[in-house]
Amino acid sequence: MDDLAKQAASLAESGGQEGKVAVEKVVQLRKQWDLTLKLVERRIQLALSYVGFHKKSQQLALEMDALEQYLKIEKLDAAQIPDSSVKHKEAKYNDMSSSYGEVESKGKTFIKEAEDVSTCIDFNHGAWCFDPYI
Repeated sequence: MDDLAKQAASLAESGGQEGKVAVEKVVQLRKQWDLTLKLVERRIQLALSYVGFHKKSQQLALEMDALEQYLKIEKLDAAQIPDSSVKHKEAKYNDMSSSYGEVESKGKTFIKEAEDVSTCIDFNHGAWCFDPYI
């Protein structure tokens, strides 16, 4: 891009109308390039946020499934369940609650970032997919 700008400047110095037109087109091209670069960077950040949400939600789903399995295994009378087992399940539930908070936070962050990106991408669908989770 810089070489193109230098060539256009050299052409403009020669004094021809083509040189002035070339400089104007290079300036327009540079503005479009900078805008494209900015949009791509924002989309990459948005994609990272989206992937982060899905990783956390997948982890939460695994934790929920594990807790459900623990509860299914012990279908005993409540009086027969040892205190250590109850404490273990309480710890797992607390971990799961913490994970839920992280998932909710990442989902809300994605939705906010998606609203901030004003491009032709349909982020409303992506945001709509998050609503059931948060």
